[in-house]
Amino acid sequence: MPFQKNRMKNIGFKFILLIILTLDPLCAFSTESIEISGKILVPEKVKIPEGGLDVVLLKFVVNEQGEITTTGPQARVKSQPDGSFRILEVPRDLRAAYRIGTRVEGRLHQSNVVFLNDQDSSYQVEVQVPGISQKVELLELEKASLILERDLGKVRVTEVWEINNPSRDLIDSVNSGYRINLPKDISDFSMADETGQSSSDFRLGEHFLEIMRIFPPGNSQLIFQYSISSFLGQTVLTKSFGNSLKKVRIFTPVELLDVSSAQLKYIGDQKLHQTVFTSWQGKELDTGTLEMSISGVPVNFLDYSYIVVVLLILLGFSVFMFYRLRLKKMN
Repeated sequence: MPFQKNRMKNIGFKFILLIILTLDPLCAFSTESIEISGKILVPEKVKIPEGGLDVVLLKFVVNEQGEITTTGPQARVKSQPDGSFRILEVPRDLRAAYRIGTRVEGRLHQSNVVFLNDQDSSYQVEVQVPGISQKVELLELEKASLILERDLGKVRVTEVWEINNPSRDLIDSVNSGYRINLPKDISDFSMADETGQSSSDFRLGEHFLEIMRIFPPGNSQLIFQYSISSFLGQTVLTKSFGNSLKKVRIFTPVELLDVSSAQLKYIGDQKLHQTVFTSWQGKELDTGTLEMSISGVPVNFLDYSYIVVVLLILLGFSVFMFYRLRLKKMN
């Protein structure tokens, strides 16, 4: 689920490094040096400083715990006004991987990973620096997962959205906002940033949420939570997802909540993080609005107090009408 694509890339990176580490040490190191050159490709509206960009050669190795770590910058040079650079006298270390890093307007950008071999003496590397666009409409919903958990008198909903930026530019939604519809009468709203900490780059409106952040090319993840109240153990969640429900999945711990909707199809039970969830997927329908009934919520004693108050009012009214009719008959 979360961060799956990035994790697969890291696994592949680590696998290649581990293979390299099995090489004969005599073959892995060489006194011969190599050259790494290339170019920093910046958008048209970005101007390279007169003194050039700082270009850093980063080295990555696998430590004793099997984790990929960097040993720090191996070389620093300044780029030419056109973004080209050249790093000389780089040791040919076949047991490591390299990347070129640079900062443009305060943001760090890195090249793809470079693996050395025992034949080539020069390597060409490019660092693509994305531009910044305001076209929030380009952002696409890849998948939305709703995890439903019961609480006293309410249902706690965690939404995990995977948003795709299909362009090569950063998309800035700080001013215009990326809007997500929310159910009515929610409470206890919270949102996490990319590191899992509490986030503040959003605006909560009436029945909607606006995300105000910069989306990099590729997939980004949004995680937020809220509660919806129930009455006598039941509630209805209604929420719009745009044009289709096929990208929507519902998860709830088994045998705790009952979920029903004609717009959902049962997928089965899945184990996620040591918890078994029952899951559903949205059907491919013309509507993008999901409506589902949820029951099995622990009842708040206040629900019963409301019923008692109503019964007392009805009882009092009945007694009043009885005596009123009796007095009419006596007169």
